[in-house]
Parts: sequence; C-alpha cells; structure tokens
Amino acid sequence: MALNWPSGRRETYPAFAQAWTSELVYVQWVEQSEGRRAWVTANQCSRRQLAQSCR
Repeated sequence: MALNWPSGRRETYPAFAQAWTSELVYVQWVEQSEGRRAWVTANQCSRRQLAQSCR
C-alpha cells in the first residue's frame, strides 16, 4: 500500500486487505511498531498473489 502525505512524501508499506469495494480497500499494516487500519483508495494498493503449497 502506498501512502501519500501532505508534505509530498510517499511511503510504501506491506499491508493486508481486510475488506474492499470497487473504489476503497480497508487495510491493516504495522508502522513504527503500532498496528494501523484505514480505508484507502484502491489505486494505492497493489495485489500480490501468494504461492500455494501442495501437501
């Protein structure tokens, strides 16, 4: 997830999607040892496919 701050700084955090719509994603991430949650626009998130293990 990419966060754009008012100062113009942009930071990227690994986050987990908790819920989503076509326009918004509710994400959870850790920043400075604190758990954070927020609704962000869908274009701030990129999707990564996790590999599935075969057992």
